[in-house]
Amino acid sequence: VSWGSVSAGGMYYDAGAISLEIPDGTPLELNARRDYAAFAGASALVWGGRASAGAHLKGTRIRLLDRFAATAVAVDLGAQARVGRHLKCGAFVRDAGARFALLDDALAPPTRVQAGAAFGASAGEVFGDEAPGDTRFLATADVAVPVATRVPAWLAGLEVTWMRALSFRSGVRVETDAGIRWTAGLGVRFSRLGVDYGVQAAGRGDTLPQSFSLTATF
Repeated sequence: VSWGSVSAGGMYYDAGAISLEIPDGTPLELNARRDYAAFAGASALVWGGRASAGAHLKGTRIRLLDRFAATAVAVDLGAQARVGRHLKCGAFVRDAGARFALLDDALAPPTRVQAGAAFGASAGEVFGDEAPGDTRFLATADVAVPVATRVPAWLAGLEVTWMRALSFRSGVRVETDAGIRWTAGLGVRFSRLGVDYGVQAAGRGDTLPQSFSLTATF
């Protein structure tokens, strides 16, 4: 076993604003949901470097409708292994131990189990020697199952990275109770510092969920 990396960072999520009309007819606009999170984690290489395992400890605070707030601490645990030159498979448990309470009501724990595969290759390997070699592609497919509801969500995504510094992402999430949701993202890396922005094309009602994260890796 050898150390892989140590990381720390923060994340902000904004589900967007919703418009309401109170009984006297006055329009009211509220933020549907905002999340703030801070995390720290580490990973280790095992099986001769062909696999890795890691854990994240994070604190999250959610705020609903500008009026109700809750805080929880959770752990993410995961592992992945290389099963071919371009293919990796992995599984993880996210938000284990988290339990939010708003007023006197405890919300269902957000813990979920996720497993999937990722296929990565350079542009030259995909399109031939004439393609720029400093561009890489990563295609992913996952299934995520919340422990509370056991209703699976199916995810697929594509990431294009240029010069190991600029990444463009697109994805789709299919859920039985929420339909199809499209996502897009942009990531920029400066040495050991990464900045990431994501947007969800279809939220609930007229909302436009967005997220922003900052990660330092050592």
